[in-house]
Amino acid sequence: MKIMLVLRGLVILLLISSLLLITGLFGSFDDDLSSKIDRLGVPYDSSIFTLYDHKIYASVPSNGKYQVTQADVSTFKTFSDKKGYQSQKVAIDKNHVYVGNLIVPNLDPSKTISLGEDYYSDGQHTYYLGSNSIRNDTLNVVVEMFQLMLYGLNLGEKPQTYLYPIQELPLSSQPYYPLLENSVATDGEAVFFEGKRLPEADPTTLRQLAQLYDDGDERPSYDYFADNQHVYYKSKLLPFSSNADIYSFEIEGNSIESYLFDPRTGKVFMHDVAFDEKHTPYELITPYGAHVYHALFGSKDGIYYYDREDNAVKRAGDNPFYGSEFEALSEFVFTDGKNTLFLESSEHWSSKKSNGTRSQNTFIKQMQGIDASLWKNIGTCISSFGSVWENAGKLYYFDNMGSGQSIKNSVYSIDTQQTSQTLLQDNLRSGHIKDLVDRKHLIPLEGKTIVTALSKYGSNVSMLWLLLIAVAIIPIATLLQKNFKVLQAPFMIKDDKLQMLTLFPKSFKLSEIRQVIFTQHYHFRAGYSGKMQVLLKNGHYSRHYLFSKTLARDGKLQTRDFIIKQQEILKSHGVDSIF
Repeated sequence: MKIMLVLRGLVILLLISSLLLITGLFGSFDDDLSSKIDRLGVPYDSSIFTLYDHKIYASVPSNGKYQVTQADVSTFKTFSDKKGYQSQKVAIDKNHVYVGNLIVPNLDPSKTISLGEDYYSDGQHTYYLGSNSIRNDTLNVVVEMFQLMLYGLNLGEKPQTYLYPIQELPLSSQPYYPLLENSVATDGEAVFFEGKRLPEADPTTLRQLAQLYDDGDERPSYDYFADNQHVYYKSKLLPFSSNADIYSFEIEGNSIESYLFDPRTGKVFMHDVAFDEKHTPYELITPYGAHVYHALFGSKDGIYYYDREDNAVKRAGDNPFYGSEFEALSEFVFTDGKNTLFLESSEHWSSKKSNGTRSQNTFIKQMQGIDASLWKNIGTCISSFGSVWENAGKLYYFDNMGSGQSIKNSVYSIDTQQTSQTLLQDNLRSGHIKDLVDRKHLIPLEGKTIVTALSKYGSNVSMLWLLLIAVAIIPIATLLQKNFKVLQAPFMIKDDKLQMLTLFPKSFKLSEIRQVIFTQHYHFRAGYSGKMQVLLKNGHYSRHYLFSKTLARDGKLQTRDFIIKQQEILKSHGVDSIF
């Protein structure tokens, strides 16, 4: 009987939580205030700040408008200098320096100047204040939804889902100055990217690596750096020896993934994720992206690709290109005179019963019943939309546009000579090709699938249940922890392992740790918290782990002392750390 009462109570609690969550989320989408600010507010020059109803609001990209709650309206002004857009998000009043709606701690507004490349200093303290808003990594999705619910019910403030980056540089006896035109600064000894230190970097030889594009263009990379000895992805040191030939590249249409390649060794990195060295040398199959979801790399041991969902390099299958001299007939079609291979992709959504799981596939296919030695190029379409080919009296269209232009397949058979002539006309438009496909004048060539690269993306249904439970549990847990001042230990050491005390536990062998990196993180509402990251001896970094001494608002000194205690614990177990 008691069990049934408890279960009934839990069901009622979840139903109430569901109603509160739905009502709050719908309420949070009300943009009436934002509309009024846009219509009736007075903008500050060309900045992100607007004066409305005797209050100042900042527009944070991806997040909307926030009140700059501590701003002094009478002395508030934008930070004007010759740096243009980089200072649009910075302002000062008689008390503070602001980036977006947040206060930058320690900076003296009467002395603060722009150093360039998003670095600001008052002569003592120096900060990186990024121009592009980023996801607030201190706010997980459960807490965000809970805060959105409260905001929609007018019981709390709008959650700070996105913010402008604020990163303080260490105090230095030498002034900081920009080093490269790429968010890099130095004091002549240490080097920083977006305010984070590049370990062991030499400022006198540091350079941006070249980034190559499929059209032959070459520009400085934003992500990769090298000096005479070291190579970096952003601020992370890679286990990679520098040389003059290394470069970076992106697959066309996929700017999220930038790769690092060493032509001397055939090594490949995707950001800070290494392709297994034992399979080198790797070779990129194609730099074009219109008909692929994955960059495919061939080696003697197979075809490999980076799976973004799992953040891991995976093997797709045996390498059909290995051991033969293939030439490219088009961006996605290749032949060695014996076989003709082509690349295609597909995207699938599962049924509602499977919770909407999505998968993306990239295929290497083999043409069947076609003599690979008989290909003849008839002509190239205007604007390089594709090309027309003949084989044994039959005509084919090799497409370069891809699914972004609603052309799903890379190879089509052509029904008539007239259709091939249409494809080669000077007034051809991309819509004409789509029309030829729809009217069955271009028929997709199926081919035999011999290699598949697959990425699966999960659904959010289970997360919804987690949110509903959290709505009921978080207030109670928060109240108990604040009242009893429960400490938030970031880790424990057991069985010669550093075990992170997080919702999804992760452990590191002490013998594999090179160093633990501690920093302080400031949030204008939550106060100061600690941040730690584990650097392994193989050069890999863990994710950032945020922690605080208690769930109450912690101060800077309180957080610093707590971090020092964590360092002492690590030191007693022979683990090096920096702060």
